[in-house]
Amino acid sequence: MRGAWLGALATFLLLAPLPARAQTLINFEDRADLESVTNQYAAGFGTVPGVSFTNARVLAKTGHLNDPRYPTHSGVKVLEDNGPRILGDFTTGGVRSFGAWFTWCTKLHIKAYSGVGQTGTQLVLNGIANELITTSSNNLGNSTQFVFTAPSEIRSFELYTESPSHSFTLDDFQATAVPEPGALALLSTALVPLWCLRRRTFGRR
Repeated sequence: MRGAWLGALATFLLLAPLPARAQTLINFEDRADLESVTNQYAAGFGTVPGVSFTNARVLAKTGHLNDPRYPTHSGVKVLEDNGPRILGDFTTGGVRSFGAWFTWCTKLHIKAYSGVGQTGTQLVLNGIANELITTSSNNLGNSTQFVFTAPSEIRSFELYTESPSHSFTLDDFQATAVPEPGALALLSTALVPLWCLRRRTFGRR
């Protein structure tokens, strides 16, 4: 009976989700129309991963977001490519995934890297390729969610289309950090006493 109880508890510990740092969710509602977004979110929010952008600016429905083909996903503001491509760096550590809701007028390309500043290894995304390209040439009038994951931590990314600029928008940007190393250590520490107790229980039979 005790062996079954210990087995069930060990299974629970193994299947329980590991503590992870909280998820970043940026909707850009705190920024002004036509404001360039660079390091405003670089510090993160407590344990939430920080991110910086290059070639990105905010458009608001109350201002310059006046093309209904580029909808918001939430609120009244989106982030637009204001240059040949949007570059991003995760400033407080690597993440295991990132994504957003996108609208594009020509095929959207996504790349991710193991180093900051688009350096290091170009990572395979979603188990498919190290450069993802949308199958549809555009999704104007809609907002499509993509979430990108990689086999190792992501430190930077780039987003671009086949047009030079002002060709896509994104909203509700999200990123989830790599689980803290302490979480794995905590799990292994919890399992050791159970293993020892289980051996003592079997030894008495």
